[in-house]
Amino acid sequence: MSLKYIHNQIMPYQKSFYLFIYYIVFTVFVCLVFSSLATSFENSGKLEDDLTEQSFQLTVTKEQSPSVTVKEWLDTVRKKDDSFLVMKRDASYVSKEIFLQNYPFRLASDKKIEGLPNQSAFVDESYKQNFNEDSGKPSLRAFGKVYTVYATFNNPNDSLRMNSTIYYTMNQKAKFEGDFLIDGIEKKKLQEVVHTFQMQHEGVDLELTSNQLSLMERITFVFKEQMILLIVLMLTLILILINTIATIITWIESRKEEIHIRYMVGGSYQRIQWGLLKDYWFIIFSSFIIGTIIAYAIYQIQLFDTLIHTFRFDAVLYTFIFCFVLGTSIAYPSIRYYYQTHIVKKERKR
Repeated sequence: MSLKYIHNQIMPYQKSFYLFIYYIVFTVFVCLVFSSLATSFENSGKLEDDLTEQSFQLTVTKEQSPSVTVKEWLDTVRKKDDSFLVMKRDASYVSKEIFLQNYPFRLASDKKIEGLPNQSAFVDESYKQNFNEDSGKPSLRAFGKVYTVYATFNNPNDSLRMNSTIYYTMNQKAKFEGDFLIDGIEKKKLQEVVHTFQMQHEGVDLELTSNQLSLMERITFVFKEQMILLIVLMLTLILILINTIATIITWIESRKEEIHIRYMVGGSYQRIQWGLLKDYWFIIFSSFIIGTIIAYAIYQIQLFDTLIHTFRFDAVLYTFIFCFVLGTSIAYPSIRYYYQTHIVKKERKR
């Protein structure tokens, strides 16, 4: 038995092994990148202060100088709804004013709060070391005032805009101007409140917008946050596409004797193609399983923790679909091309 014969027998399995290793590396890379992108996109939909997707932003400007107070606005809202939340943004994200009307402050609890007492505040637990005792209750001095700590909360800071650390009772005597966040009221009701209030106060201009980012804004956010990964992904995909075509053609050529024998014994093109695709899909599926396990292990040991912060099982599904579609879309025409150029043409020449 010659070495050439042994080499010809081993060659198809060797090329299949190369393809198997190739798809393992491909799966690891794509799985980790997709996990990071999916998490970034999900975070772009999380709103600050744990507000719901039905929350709105109200921008108040004054063309003249009418003496309109926050209380007048709140009284108008109360006539339409008895359960809602209103916040006012400060110049920084450190704190916000808050008004609750039979509504929960979700960062602290899902329990509805009838109303927040005057000079009270929700405070991030990281401020606990700064608490004082005032009449047996914890208090915190901030912004030149002393606030009774109504409740504390763990700040997840997992939204696009950072959550504040202190939420204190809204000053209802203050002028009604600036940016407000409103949650708990249906859009139609809120639009009616805005219209009614503007009719009553002609010098006040109210602009109501959704607090939820649009799809394009969320995609833009993901692109900016994951720019390095996306650039690497694009460059890698170009190289992968070139290498995948070359690898698949080499794999098909390593099985030319098998293809020719099947053709000679009466195998149709469809049966030969189906047989090769089944083998190819088996390689993709088995390498995908091993690649996913390796990707999860890399995440667990935090090998690339500066770029990869999470591992998502829904991203595993996206990875499989991506690998399967990409591989099949290249393998199918490659098999057809090889069959036409190496089998059909040769038979026509005879």
